[in-house]
Amino acid sequence: MKRIISIVFALTIVSLSFAQEESTCLFPEGTMWEEERHCYYESEQKFLSSYYRNTVEGDTTINGKTYKNVLLEMRTNDEQHYDEDGFPVYGWDRESPWHWISMGHYYGIREEGSKIYYFGDIFWGYHVTSPKEYLVYDFDWQIGKEIPVYFTMNGDVVYDTITEIDQAEMLDGNSYECIYRPGSKDLLQVKGIGNLSNNGGQFHYLIDFPWDGSTLRYKRVMNFTRDGQLIYQWDRDAFLEEKLSIETAENEASIEDGMVYTCDGRRVAQGADIHRLPKGVYIQNGKKRVVK
Repeated sequence: MKRIISIVFALTIVSLSFAQEESTCLFPEGTMWEEERHCYYESEQKFLSSYYRNTVEGDTTINGKTYKNVLLEMRTNDEQHYDEDGFPVYGWDRESPWHWISMGHYYGIREEGSKIYYFGDIFWGYHVTSPKEYLVYDFDWQIGKEIPVYFTMNGDVVYDTITEIDQAEMLDGNSYECIYRPGSKDLLQVKGIGNLSNNGGQFHYLIDFPWDGSTLRYKRVMNFTRDGQLIYQWDRDAFLEEKLSIETAENEASIEDGMVYTCDGRRVAQGADIHRLPKGVYIQNGKKRVVK
């Protein structure tokens, strides 16, 4: 299964590229990244957000091959909260105490030159593949080369052909080769790190249906830390404002009387009271609103 992607090639001289460091261990002990999975069910006006932390912890041997263990954890509130209708309140509630809990699940990743392999299950909705090894990344990027990008429900790998390559500066001050989504400034994949905005996340252990333009639905890598250095941090607010075509609440006449929710599902106001809320993005009557 193939399709063509087009990305911009930068001709400027850069300070560092992972193409020059093929021997570097890309996922050493302690490497950590967090992912956000967010869905808004418009028919029920309910939110479901999940947050996962992935941490490289030690080695394991599977079928005679050595893999790095990746511990998978999920974020949960210290106490479960419910709204006035009895629905559990999910999401990133910054005001309530929370902690990470182990999902009792590890998966394996293996580095072989420029290639990165994943060993484990792939969850596609209610469909679960049998655990096996998948080639997830091939960081030996060249124009015209096909690289794995995402997976189908059956666990088949979808390849894209590289036509151009760009550069992006990360938070460690280094420049990395990268692939942008066609026609946008949205990073799809960064060499030496992996998928940042792929609907399967970094290693596809849980694949969500991609955003279809009608609902708030996405899965994103929120941050990536290696050797104690924060390398990537997702600008969530900019994504919501620029990528989801959010409507602006300019005056009270444009505000209906429905309940107002934060993007993580907390009910915070009703009707025109939205204007008394802090600046930010909200949901009212199934529509996205911005308070400036």
